[in-house]
Amino acid sequence: MNTSFAPRALALAAAAACAGAVQAETSPYAVGVAQTLSQESNVGRARDGLAQDDTVSTTGLNFLLDQPMGRQRLRAKAELGVERFSETSAWNNKPYQLGAELNWSTVNRWGGELGFDTGRELYRYDQNTADLALNEQRSTRAWLRARVGVITTWTFEVGLTAYERDLSLASFDRLDQKQWAGEAGLRYRYNADLGGRLMLRHASGEYPHFSPLLGADEFRRNDLELSADWRLSGASALDARITWATESHTQQDSRSRDLWAGSIRWRWAPTGKLAFTTSLQRDSDVGASRFGTDPTDAGSAITTDETTDARLSTTLALAAKWTATAKITVDASARHARRDLESDTATGLSQRGNDDTTTLSLGARYSPARAIDLGCLVSRERRNTSAASLGLSYPYGNTLVSCFGQFWLR
Repeated sequence: MNTSFAPRALALAAAAACAGAVQAETSPYAVGVAQTLSQESNVGRARDGLAQDDTVSTTGLNFLLDQPMGRQRLRAKAELGVERFSETSAWNNKPYQLGAELNWSTVNRWGGELGFDTGRELYRYDQNTADLALNEQRSTRAWLRARVGVITTWTFEVGLTAYERDLSLASFDRLDQKQWAGEAGLRYRYNADLGGRLMLRHASGEYPHFSPLLGADEFRRNDLELSADWRLSGASALDARITWATESHTQQDSRSRDLWAGSIRWRWAPTGKLAFTTSLQRDSDVGASRFGTDPTDAGSAITTDETTDARLSTTLALAAKWTATAKITVDASARHARRDLESDTATGLSQRGNDDTTTLSLGARYSPARAIDLGCLVSRERRNTSAASLGLSYPYGNTLVSCFGQFWLR
């Protein structure tokens, strides 16, 4: 969450390379080393006029496991890094990601997943001053999902998720969060090309350091979600989701409301070498819908500024991938996000505004051998706002040029 593109892209590329390697080799283990060099024009995403450029070096050591165990399957990862800034040395840090998931099943058509992940990374956003103090985000998530009727028309599903986030800088304590969510629902598979799901979900949690004067802000949210997936043809697929939710807060009365959210995504591969993905999403920051997102989804790599000050966000994203040869791929993406904002969570004021963030990126990847990956990326991010005078948001821009290399031993 809320990191620069390059380290996230590197981690995703590493996971993808390892997944293919594990399938091709009998060994379930893989060890990788990686190096990323990035140049950024606004390393702290600071407001216009306060931008500082910097060169960032990220060195990573990655371990991956994919081990079948009878009817079960264990997957685990450890991503350890050292991130160094040539100018902003106060931001030097050692990010990491650890996680494991057990895919389990029984002879009675029960199956599911049990897992956790935890990590630490640099939080770069909301730097509204030129003082770029080190602010690290630590997050932990655990989940249990179960389903029955995997190979039948109807499938019953239940799930539990717990999440905790903590920011090290005291001035960002208002963003600390603890949350758990439970869900239950039914999937219906009409045929191989058409299916749907009806899900009930409850989320409960708090911002424990919402305000020194008011104390914690506790929240509750209930969702009723209807989703569908439809394979239009061999080259095209569509999936959609619509959610009706009610949300309540003990301190932030302006965020206690009923709302609707949803998303639609179209995937189109006109040829074997070319693929497009178009998506439109409307959602709020708090709530169980965030847990419905696959954390390995490549779309998360282009996530820009997201904080709990956003009452509602609407995002349009376009992505294209061209497999030029068996060794060369080119990716391009465009993303526009509009946020409806409310007053700073630490003040409780009722001022509101909005901002718009646009991100454009172009990247290429070259794999001269199965154990080696090389790549470069250029991206431009720009935010404009109508709420700068209210202190809710501020305009900024950033240009990123990044290249990486990685080697796998399996």
